[in-house]
Amino acid sequence: MGMAFGQKRFRGTQEGFTLTELLVVVSIIGILAVAFGASFVNWRERYNAESDVKKIHAALLDAKVNALKEKRTFFVNIPSGEPNVIRIYRDTAPAPSAANPPKGDGRLDTSADEQFGPDKVLNNYIDIQQEYRHFWFTPQGMLDHLNTSAADTRDFIIRMKDPETGITAQAEYNCLSVTPPLYFGGGMWNATLEEEEDNPSVNQELDIVIDSSVPSKPRRVTSGFDYVLCVTK
Repeated sequence: MGMAFGQKRFRGTQEGFTLTELLVVVSIIGILAVAFGASFVNWRERYNAESDVKKIHAALLDAKVNALKEKRTFFVNIPSGEPNVIRIYRDTAPAPSAANPPKGDGRLDTSADEQFGPDKVLNNYIDIQQEYRHFWFTPQGMLDHLNTSAADTRDFIIRMKDPETGITAQAEYNCLSVTPPLYFGGGMWNATLEEEEDNPSVNQELDIVIDSSVPSKPRRVTSGFDYVLCVTK
């Protein structure tokens, strides 16, 4: 059967990708996925650590302000079995009576004192010496803790550790330096210490001292080295 006048016949063409081209595209997608995935993990680690430091700082500031406001002791408690939790308590026990002061007795009783606000749940674990897991703000807003044996041991560090790896969370803010009775501030843990701790040939005890030139920065002093533990901003 012939073609009508003015009609043209075109040959259809089929084009596609070669196997090599497909492999190149898949490889590029894989590389980008790995790169963006690693960047996201690093970003999340930094965000979680900095968010935790800010949350702890806000909790301490809130406890201090309310201690001043109520003229009452406010306790900060980091339970040993819950390394990612901070609890604040108001000194309300024992109940007021003729024999007891109207605003507590200055001692924490977690079963009787009133918890102030909900638990502060963190993304990371809190790394802190056992004797500093319980400290408080006095009715005058002064920070104090149980370890009062010597002035050069009163400073302490609250450090954030990744719950999966057990190492210090990498971030611009990943620790708090606390210097009673007034100072507490966020900062960055000295990475040199992390390398030193991971080196099995190094076996030196942590020695916190007060440097008179930088009174708010606890330091580690070892043979031949002097490091600021938490470099505050």
